[in-house]
Amino acid sequence: MTTIGFIGSGQMATALAALAIKAGNDVVLSGRPNHAKALHHKVAELGPLARAGSAEDVKGLSDVLFLAIPFWAYRNVDPQIASHRLLIDVTNYYPGMYDPPALLNSGELTSSELIQQHFSSARVVKGFNTIAAHHVLALARDTDADDRSAIPIAANDGAAMNEAATVLDEFGFDAFRVGTLADSWKFGPATPAWVSVYQADPGLPWTIDPGRPASLDRIRVAIDSATTD
Repeated sequence: MTTIGFIGSGQMATALAALAIKAGNDVVLSGRPNHAKALHHKVAELGPLARAGSAEDVKGLSDVLFLAIPFWAYRNVDPQIASHRLLIDVTNYYPGMYDPPALLNSGELTSSELIQQHFSSARVVKGFNTIAAHHVLALARDTDADDRSAIPIAANDGAAMNEAATVLDEFGFDAFRVGTLADSWKFGPATPAWVSVYQADPGLPWTIDPGRPASLDRIRVAIDSATTD
């Protein structure tokens, strides 16, 4: 049994925690002190394999970490929390919404490369940023299911990417390996592989769309059609 930690306790963290528990893992969710009551309520709903904790608890107890917070908030997280651990970066950078470093604003770095710089001793893998939380729960499938969906991932460390692919498989998804963190722009916000590829009806608001499986081939086509324009 693995302990999986979540830096964050929002909808995505909670959805992924539910899949982690279904796969037989313990989970630790951390949140801001002023959200303690809501966090404990979520943990109670997740059941006995879940616990609420501080950032230090996540650091000390977890084998695998998910960074599931608003992108800008990574700067407030102690990088030692993820030291020498697999860190799956679920964040999304939306141009114009934050005050990013110049290298990010100019496109010289991707947001996940910036995350890797901050968590310099972690093994960062970009993943699960392309799918809505309710689609995560709706589309997870057993390994041998014909309608399994794929999630694009990217990492600078091949071994870390393989470890992340194993986590995805346990959670009910195939991994589509895109490349390094420099390539992760190919599945960032507003790209063909982001959110709409999992929608049953792209004309619906994604918040109420029931979801549609996105196979490895479908994700491959979406990644191949990404442009920098």
